Amino acid sequence: MILFKYLKAILLILAYKFCIVSSDECVIHTGFEGTIAESKYANQFEMCWKIIVPPGSFVQLSLESYTSQYDCPHSTLTVTVLNRDEPYSFCPSGSTEMPIIASDDVIINFKINYGYWFTSSFKMRYKNRQVFLSYHHNKGFAKN
Repeated sequence: MILFKYLKAILLILAYKFCIVSSDECVIHTGFEGTIAESKYANQFEMCWKIIVPPGSFVQLSLESYTSQYDCPHSTLTVTVLNRDEPYSFCPSGSTEMPIIASDDVIINFKINYGYWFTSSFKMRYKNRQVFLSYHHNKGFAKN
């Protein structure tokens, strides 16, 4: 019984050490930076990741690559910033140059939905940054 408690504690520590915790819905990322990537050969597949943005911080996401044998709507990648109305949607044939910056938690959803089996993959990097306030003479506080 005691061994089980120690083993459970060690596994919990290891999960947090790698800054990734699996939940029922999405894989949770709590680290200050990391890579989210998936490559799948399937006809039906859906997976999501949630990036936790600490208070007083913002996250910058950069889509490095997104390739697929079939384009939207059969392979889709969406980035939803919590407390924002519109998600960012990406298609394999679209541009990957524009970064996304958000001060709230972010959910990334990767979906394959087609009658035929095919390969689709993406790679996205993220970095959490601190927001610092500095005092400027005659201007008051400003974000840096």
